[in-house]
Amino acid sequence: MSESAPPPQPGKQPSLRTDNKSIGIALAGILGLCFCALLFGFGGMVGSAPIRNILLHLGMLGFGYLWWKHTPSKLLWILLPAAALRLLMLPMPVSDDVHRYVWEGMIQLEGANPYLLPPDAEPLAPLRANAPYWEGINHKDLTAIYPPGVMLIFRGLAAIHPSLLCFKLAILITDFAVVLLLVALLKNMGRQLRWAGLYAFHPLALLCFAGEAHLDAFMLLGIVGALLAYYRKQYALMFIGLALAVHVKYVALLILPFFILRTTWRHSWVFGLALLLPIFAFGFGPELLATLKEFSTGMHYNGSVHQIFRLLFQGSGSAASIVSLLLLAGGVMVIRGFNSHPVEGSVAALALLLLLAPTVHLWYFCWILPLLCLIPARPLLILGASLSLTYLNLGSYFKTGIWIEHSWVSWLVWMSPLLFFAFRLPRRQSLYDAAAVANDAATVTNDSTKPRAESISILVPVLNEENELPGFFQSLDNTLHQPLEILIGDAGSTDQTVSIAEANGAQVIHCSEKGRGNQIASLIPHASGDVLFIAHADMRFEPHVLAKILVRMQATGIDFGSVGGSFDSTSPFLRRIAWLNQLRARFGGISFGDQGQFIRRDALETIGGFPAQPLLEDVEFSLRMRERERPLYLKGGIRISPRKWEQRDKGRHTKQVIHLVATCLFARFWGRKQDASAQYKAYYRQNDGVNTTIKHKK
Repeated sequence: MSESAPPPQPGKQPSLRTDNKSIGIALAGILGLCFCALLFGFGGMVGSAPIRNILLHLGMLGFGYLWWKHTPSKLLWILLPAAALRLLMLPMPVSDDVHRYVWEGMIQLEGANPYLLPPDAEPLAPLRANAPYWEGINHKDLTAIYPPGVMLIFRGLAAIHPSLLCFKLAILITDFAVVLLLVALLKNMGRQLRWAGLYAFHPLALLCFAGEAHLDAFMLLGIVGALLAYYRKQYALMFIGLALAVHVKYVALLILPFFILRTTWRHSWVFGLALLLPIFAFGFGPELLATLKEFSTGMHYNGSVHQIFRLLFQGSGSAASIVSLLLLAGGVMVIRGFNSHPVEGSVAALALLLLLAPTVHLWYFCWILPLLCLIPARPLLILGASLSLTYLNLGSYFKTGIWIEHSWVSWLVWMSPLLFFAFRLPRRQSLYDAAAVANDAATVTNDSTKPRAESISILVPVLNEENELPGFFQSLDNTLHQPLEILIGDAGSTDQTVSIAEANGAQVIHCSEKGRGNQIASLIPHASGDVLFIAHADMRFEPHVLAKILVRMQATGIDFGSVGGSFDSTSPFLRRIAWLNQLRARFGGISFGDQGQFIRRDALETIGGFPAQPLLEDVEFSLRMRERERPLYLKGGIRISPRKWEQRDKGRHTKQVIHLVATCLFARFWGRKQDASAQYKAYYRQNDGVNTTIKHKK
C-alpha cells in the first residue's frame, strides 16, 4: 500500500452560524412570520381575500426559510415563536367542521348516537332549538363520518363546555403538543431541533389547526407519539399512539404495516385492544362507515390521479374510487415489501394516498407534514406551497355560497411538485437520499452524540480471486483517504489469492465456512476502524469515495448506507441494470453487496449484527438497516465488474436474482424463516460450470 493520505476532518466542518448577523436574520424571519400570522388571524375567513392570503402563505414560507437557515438550534428559538404564531392565528373563524364536532359531542351527552341520527333527524329537533352553532353544521343529512375514538373526545370536550372556543383551544393545545413531541423525537434521533420548524411554522399547520381547528391535530399527536415511542423502544405505547391516530382518521391505518416489525409485532395485540375498546361505546355495525363510503365515492375535490380516472371512466366517481383504492392497497404492499422503516414507509404511503385520493383538502397535507421534518422530500414541500392556490376556490365559495372547483387550479397545484420531481430525478443527488438533510454546511454540527467516523476498514470475502485482486489493490492505492486496514476473508482459495493479498499489506483471515455472509461475519471481530466497508474483489474505487463516506456519515450522524456505482462496461443492457440498481437502493433502500455497503462498527449491535448466512446476506443486511433508520445513499463512487453477467445467460440470471430477492422479501414480510444454506446450494448448483472463478457472486 502507498503512504496514507491525511484523513478528512469531519469534525472540522463549519458549524451552524450563531454570530450576530445570523441571529438578526433569524429574528427578522420570526417577526415576518408573526406579521403574516397576524394578518391571517385577523383577516377573517381564508376565502375572503384569496390573493392576499396566497401571498401571505408564500411569505410565511419565505420567512420560515430565513429562520431555518440562520437560527440557533435551541429549544426556546422553536417553542416561543411556535406558541406566539398559534396565538396570533386564534382569532380566525373556525371551519364549519367544528360546528359539527360540538354538535356530535353535545348529542352524545343527551344519549343520542351520531352514527344513527344525522343532525336534521326529527328526534333531535329539541336539541337544535338550543344550539347556537346549528346553522354552521355541514351535511346535516349525513350521519357521523369520524371514528368512535374521536367521538368520545368530542363528548369529553362538550362535557367541559359545548362551545366553538373550547374545541378550538383543545385543538390548538394538541397542535402545540405535536411540536413538543417533534422536538423530543428529533433530540432522540440526534438531529438538529430546528427541523421541527418545518411543521411548527408552516402556514398550513397554523391555518388548519390554530386557525380553522380541524381535528386532524389529534391524529398527528398519535402518529408523532408513536414514532417517539418507536425510537425509545416503548412498543406498547407506540401501538397505543397508532390506535389513537386511527380513531381520529381511518387513513392512519395506512402506516400501521410499517410499524409491525420483527422487533415490535409481539406488542401488536395492544393496538387491537386499544382499537376495539372505543367501538363498544357505539356498537359494531355498518353505520360506522356509511358516511365515509358516501364521501369517498360520491364527492371529490382537488384530486390528481383520481380526477384522471374519473375522466377515463366517463365521470363515474365510484369506478375511479375503486381503482384508486386497489392501486393504493397494492402500492402500500409494494412499499412495505421494499421498505420496512416506519418514517420513510409512512411518508411514501401517505404521499401515495394524496395522489390517489378523490378529495385533498388543505389539512390533508398536514398528515404528512410532521414526517417531512425527518425526511424533507422537496416535491412534497413544493406541494405545501402550491396548495395555497386552492384559496382561489375558497374565494369563489365565499362570494357565491356555491362550491365551485376550478379544474385549472388543481392542475397547477399538482403539476408544480410533479414537474420538479420529473426534472430532479435524473440528477446526481437523490431526492430521498438522507444526505440531503446535510446538503449544506448549516446542517453539520460538532455536538453530535454519534461516535466519530474518521477511519475505515475494508472487508473483502474471497475465493480464488488472483485475477481480480491486483486491480482491486491498485484502485485502493489511488483513493484520497486510505483505509485503516484491509481484511481478507478467504474461504479456501487454491490459487495465489492469499499471497497476493498479503503482499499488498492485507490481513488474511481463513474462514471455515464458505458463503459471502459467513466470511464477512468472521472478519468483523478483527476490524478496528470506525466504519466497516464491505467490498468485493472485482470492485474498483474512485479516488473520492472513502473520504466522501466518512464526511457524509459525520455530517448526518447516520450509521449506515451504500455507495452505488456503474458497471465497467459499455453494454446498454448493463446500463439498464445499473439504473434499476440505483432505483432499488435509492427508493427501496435495498442495496446489493456490489453497491458498496458500509456501517459504523459500533452500530452493528443495534441491528442484531451482520447476518452470517451464505446467500442474500446483503439483502438481509439492508433490511435490518432500514428497520432502524434511513440509510445514506451516495450515488456513484465505485465501478462494478460485469463478469457475472458476461459469463452467464443474462435472462436466466436476471430471473434468478429477482426470484431470490422476491422470495426473501415475501418470507420476511410474513415472518417466515428462510433456509439460506439451501438457497446457496441451489444457486451455485445452477451456475456450476459457468465460471468457476466466481463461486459466490450473485
